[in-house]
Amino acid sequence: MNWLKDRVRVLKNTFGSKKKMWGYFVNIAAVFGAISGIVDILQFLFPKVDFGISFICGGLILAGIIIIPYFWYRKPLNWVRTLTDSDIKIQLIVRDIFKTKADAFVIPTCTTFDTTLENEFISVHSVQGQFEEKFFNNNINELDCKIEDGLEGKSCTELHRIHTKSNRYPVGTVSAITVNRDRYYFTAIADVNENGVPENATVANISRAISGVWKEIRLCGHNESLAIPLIGTGKAGIPDAKVEDVIKMTIDSFITDTRNNTRQATNELIICIHPKDFDKIKNIDEMVNYLDYSCRFR
Repeated sequence: MNWLKDRVRVLKNTFGSKKKMWGYFVNIAAVFGAISGIVDILQFLFPKVDFGISFICGGLILAGIIIIPYFWYRKPLNWVRTLTDSDIKIQLIVRDIFKTKADAFVIPTCTTFDTTLENEFISVHSVQGQFEEKFFNNNINELDCKIEDGLEGKSCTELHRIHTKSNRYPVGTVSAITVNRDRYYFTAIADVNENGVPENATVANISRAISGVWKEIRLCGHNESLAIPLIGTGKAGIPDAKVEDVIKMTIDSFITDTRNNTRQATNELIICIHPKDFDKIKNIDEMVNYLDYSCRFR
């Protein structure tokens, strides 16, 4: 039953309301019934005629009627708003971050900036794990060198670890690297132990990590369009990081940073909601309204 409730909630988010969702299915059922009725009448009137072709044509018509209304009823899964008195845009989009068109991307990582995927130290299902498999699957050493260059001169403490990296940086530390002309901002969000298990992970880490990104971009960025995932909702191990709260925190943090600094981090912030995270949102309209209100009045 929980699975069914989850599916209904996803459909409601997709169509925008239960009324539209049920209207879609009612229309499909009505059309299917109409086609069946027509074929039955023809078969009764002309019993010697094979109406197999009619079934095929009816099936094609039904398929078209199912597909076309779906795109008619269905809501767009991206929403763009512009900050009042500026050209700065914030976009909410339901899409994997690596399928998003942007010039720069945020990659959440641990405070030791470890990169090993062995024994699931860094999960292959995390944003960082996907990034590594996509660009550095056979050359993690190159990635390590790039990250270390980005951390040069930044303060850290030594942990004296043997099998993983031993330098631990404060939450919010960022290492900026370039891959294929795109910028990637690795931001530290949580400590991990020697097995890669998150430690001391709190919601406050999310704010510090996001703020660190804005600061780093103002120092070394070039006003690129920036895609950011919902930091802390996945493998970072922050139990209180609800999807809706992280969306609001990201919006608030960016707008506050933009209002308080003459140099903006970006003119286009793209907040990427992974499809799996979208399933967890109870009411996407509430998130869109929050974005709209924040851009207008904050």
